Amino acid sequence: MKKKGLFISIIIVIALIALTVYNALAINPHDIKVREETLHSSKISEEMDGLLIAYFCDLHYGKNIKEADVDGIVSRINDFDPDIIIFGGDLLSTENSADSGHLREALSSLKGPLGKYAVPGDEDVYNEESLNILRESGFEILSNVNKKIYVNGSFLNIVGVDPKIKGTPDTVSAYEGVNGANYTIVITHCPDLSDQLDSERSDYILSGHSLGGPVYFPLINYFYRPEGADRYYKGKTYVGNARLDISNGVGTINKDIRLFADAEIVLYKLSCD
Repeated sequence: MKKKGLFISIIIVIALIALTVYNALAINPHDIKVREETLHSSKISEEMDGLLIAYFCDLHYGKNIKEADVDGIVSRINDFDPDIIIFGGDLLSTENSADSGHLREALSSLKGPLGKYAVPGDEDVYNEESLNILRESGFEILSNVNKKIYVNGSFLNIVGVDPKIKGTPDTVSAYEGVNGANYTIVITHCPDLSDQLDSERSDYILSGHSLGGPVYFPLINYFYRPEGADRYYKGKTYVGNARLDISNGVGTINKDIRLFADAEIVLYKLSCD
């Protein structure tokens, strides 16, 4: 009986491992989750209460992420009817072989009545095709600049900073004219740049780059982290007075695999409470 019980236990463990591997390879990379967050602040006026911001990053379109994936991402975002759409960098795969025309068309169909904004990722900085696709799809690229979004007489600041890797981040230019009394969202692709941001004039920092793993085991990932996401790697934390939120992104690099690091779109709702 003991041998039979041990045998059954071994079979169960093998089955669970096989199921986990199958999910990591066949399902998780293309199963986009939607993470919803509410941003509370006394700086958020009643006029901006309930404003929705959709954020996605690290598409890496072309190798593993194809046309159907992009169509699904765009459809999910549009279903939420966001006021603002933000892309956090790394549009194309370095081994891109897909139709960029389809990508332009899909991104153009994203609806953001208060604007569509993007920052360059480390893979976009020297890739004019990436930047042109974003511009031609209606995204305003915030490269060391900021934008004031007016809503019924009040406004919030959106600050975009170049990536720490391959970019030329200039925080002085990025924050020029920003009034810290107004709610300020900062976007920069590589989370390790957060230490160089003006935390006194930043409320929430959006980042990505690490993909959350994309295979996440805490002990292993503590010792192996990509450049630009070594100090800040996954999840949410405070950097000075600002809250840093590192998205897992929607794409994959090299191997098309995700384990304990779900691909995600993040939906932020502003609240004056």
